[in-house]
Amino acid sequence: MRQKPGTCPKERIHCTSFTSSCHTDFDCPNYLKCCNFNCGKKCLDPYRAKVGRCPYYPLRNNMDCSNTCLSDYDCPDTDKCCSSTCGFICAKAWKVKRSDCPEILDFCEEVEKPQCQVDDDCPDFHKCCSDCGLKCIDPFSWVSSQLEDDD
Repeated sequence: MRQKPGTCPKERIHCTSFTSSCHTDFDCPNYLKCCNFNCGKKCLDPYRAKVGRCPYYPLRNNMDCSNTCLSDYDCPDTDKCCSSTCGFICAKAWKVKRSDCPEILDFCEEVEKPQCQVDDDCPDFHKCCSDCGLKCIDPFSWVSSQLEDDD
């Protein structure tokens, strides 16, 4: 199926109804895209995320606060719209090295003291990844060790 260019934003809208206003991108006027959310499909401005990664915020003790942004483009300069302990806020984006971190474990017996906060804290091509605590991980050796374990 043909689509218009761009990517739909992450859901940061409050549902007021559970009806769809479109079925495909071409039901939407101009450059808007038909984006699927848990409350139906809506015509929205395509979202092009700013470079970088949101900082980590603790998942505990979250407060019910109103959002100060809905997308990266609500934030100044290179800041990103990030989930925090108090709704979505504009935060300084962390630089991210190429490659992906390994999948996060579902459960950790104990979370260790962080060795890093951002990729730039790690040497060479290592990345700061969550693995029962933030650690500098060589994503390439992790992938090859997992492939060997699967054999």
